[in-house]
Amino acid sequence: MARSVIWFVVLLVSMQSLVANPLAKGNIKGMDENTRAAFKSFYHTSLKENGIVGSSFFLVHNDEVAAQEFYGMANIDQQRKVDTDTIFHWASITKTFTGIAIMQLRDRGLLKLDDPIVKYIPELRQVHDPFGDTSEITIRQLMTHSAGFRDPTWPWREHDWQPFEPERWEQLVAMFPYTEIMFKPGSQYSYSKPGCHLFGSGYRTAFR
Repeated sequence: MARSVIWFVVLLVSMQSLVANPLAKGNIKGMDENTRAAFKSFYHTSLKENGIVGSSFFLVHNDEVAAQEFYGMANIDQQRKVDTDTIFHWASITKTFTGIAIMQLRDRGLLKLDDPIVKYIPELRQVHDPFGDTSEITIRQLMTHSAGFRDPTWPWREHDWQPFEPERWEQLVAMFPYTEIMFKPGSQYSYSKPGCHLFGSGYRTAFR
């Protein structure tokens, strides 16, 4: 059976350890060969140690590909290596992209992380919150998985014909009256797919 695994790393801090001064000066292509070799070694060694099947890395700067690396197999059965045309199953990586988009809006002053999510999704007032009012749930809590929502998006799947995940916005909204906040928002961490859907939906609703 063919297998393909993507390993995605977002380097938000300590970038100077990889590209040092060239990145700070906006001259990524000017990084020396020692820096490139050090990253290539780190990249390939880490993937191998963690049993990753296949991966690709692109560093984009000023709309140009400044560096790229490939590792492993796109298809083991066919012995096909990862290359620029390899298509990966993104899965939950899209949550990372949505989080970045939210932070960019924050940086531009278009929203605040402590804004109540009902400001952008008023339908959430239908959710049952035994710990208070849903208007107290913030974007920050959704992004940090501390808003109190359950883990699975669709917990009632009993038959194959029922959707694995909601496919339309109205399906998600239809679940709100049957959704309960599991703990006081902000009091603890608990991974939540609905939480990710909600701050992403709030982004699309308010800024599309």
